[in-house]
Formats: sequence, structure tokens, C-alpha cells
Amino acid sequence: MYRLYDRHASDGYFDLSSPDVDFDNGNNNWYNHSGNINDSISSYTAGTGTSCKGYSLFWNKDMSGAQMDIPKGWGGNLSGAYANFDNEFSSYSKFGCP
Repeated sequence: MYRLYDRHASDGYFDLSSPDVDFDNGNNNWYNHSGNINDSISSYTAGTGTSCKGYSLFWNKDMSGAQMDIPKGWGGNLSGAYANFDNEFSSYSKFGCP
């Protein structure tokens, strides 16, 4: 996950390798930028290092509310059809796991 559009790691990134039920739990701070990642994600890269089909970002904590599924290997900005999700995600999990 990246703090700004176009996936600039130098302006804040965070590796979501393990599911997280609440981005605002005090342990999730951006690398290369101060501050918590809660509700401030603007772009993403879905890694390929998983046996799952992809990743799910959820509007609310505890993996609830509206969600966006990202197939592994995809990346982009939270804009266009997903503009209403920009700077709103609060939790994360993987989907399609064996």
C-alpha cells in the first residue's frame, strides 16, 4: 500500500503481508513517512508471493463494509470506478486461499 498516487515508495509505503483487522491499531505506520496508514491509502501493488488468488481491502475495520478485491500481481491507484474508496480503507485480508 502507498500513501500517494502512482506508488511512490519514497513518500510512504507499507507491506500488508498478513491480514489486518484494523489499520488504526497503533502498529501500522508508513515507512519513509510519519503517520499511521489508517484511511490514507491512495495506491497499491498486489504481490504475487501468495498461494491465494488475491487481496481484499475493506472500508471498515474487522473486514466489514464495502470491499475491493485485487487479483495478485495487479497494481494501480484508487481512482476511477473506485474513487469513493480513496483514503477510506481500514482493514485487509486475502481471498481464494487453498
